Amino acid sequence: MHISLPSSGYLIDREIRFGDVSYRYLLTSGGQSRIGEALSELKADRFCVVVDSGVPDWIVKRSVGAFEAVAPVVLLRVEAKEGLKSVATLAELADAAVGSGITRRSCVVAVGGGLVGNVAGLLASLLFRGIRLVHVPTTLLAASDSTLSLKQAVNGGSVKNILGSYYAPELVWADLEVLGELPAEQVRAALCEAAKNVLAIVPDRFDEFLRIARREADYTASELAWIIDLCISAKTQVMSRDPKERGTGLVLEYGHTVGHGIELESGGAISHGPAIALGMLVAAEVSKSLGLLSEGDVRKHWEILSNVGVPCRIPDGISRSALMGRVRLDNKRGYLEPLSGVNMEMVVLQTLGRPVMTEGIPLTPVPHEVIEAGIEAVCR
Repeated sequence: MHISLPSSGYLIDREIRFGDVSYRYLLTSGGQSRIGEALSELKADRFCVVVDSGVPDWIVKRSVGAFEAVAPVVLLRVEAKEGLKSVATLAELADAAVGSGITRRSCVVAVGGGLVGNVAGLLASLLFRGIRLVHVPTTLLAASDSTLSLKQAVNGGSVKNILGSYYAPELVWADLEVLGELPAEQVRAALCEAAKNVLAIVPDRFDEFLRIARREADYTASELAWIIDLCISAKTQVMSRDPKERGTGLVLEYGHTVGHGIELESGGAISHGPAIALGMLVAAEVSKSLGLLSEGDVRKHWEILSNVGVPCRIPDGISRSALMGRVRLDNKRGYLEPLSGVNMEMVVLQTLGRPVMTEGIPLTPVPHEVIEAGIEAVCR
């Protein structure tokens, strides 16, 4: 597999454009010295670096070092737990950031996975009513998914990502030397969202993705770059005209209605990627039950996710009734005209890459009992 090197010398150097918003995405391989030029162009007076406390010290030192070479750095640590993805954590970070002397010319930098990226992104959007944001994703899931979005959010009560804003970064800097050190479990989590892009947006890449995906998750640097590039292409395809993911971009929510419920109900024991994988299997079973998706396309869901190497059965420890309680609180409620209390909006597919459209958006009202049956099918 060959990834052509852009003239800039970066493995990936792309302008990400969502509507009238754009930002630069850079993928390096050991590119600390090379990234200095891009950071200098920000002309920041200070960098407020919000780092996941679980990120290894060598990555923190390396990342912070690149920013310190340009401007003073204040380092704030956050524990990446769903229970701490909250308004309280946001307020603590804001107090610390303001106390450190940041100004409107400063930048918030998120170093970590998607959770820290979301919290830091929302922080940047609120400080001074908006200061610049830089993402330094240290997980493949963040590098290939959450940084390719304008959505920034924290949880509220028992609802995931219910409090947030839309805010674009100035720059995303990912590095293959960091991503190449990830444990297989984290790599598989990212491949789940990549598989979603294939199933729901670019099914013409199915065979190619299937040849690459393997349970061992021992991908080469070139393969990791290909996976990231695939996700950039898929997401820009649907978000170029829908930057806030409120129209056609809602297809990116495929698998998330039940997936988010599984993630929350497991208390974090099932991470985001594997939870979305299970949610997609439920969505495929629901689509089939509604007379839409063929048995062959349902099998392709199981095949691709089995190749990725994540569990394809909802564990017994997840209460069906509690899970449905989570589903009823899904944050896509209200996109369609008021529904009866026995229906939920979710993304379902007619065929791979072709979601059912209702009122011009890729959501369908689905009876609760059909969702429950889909959950049961993935429990057996």
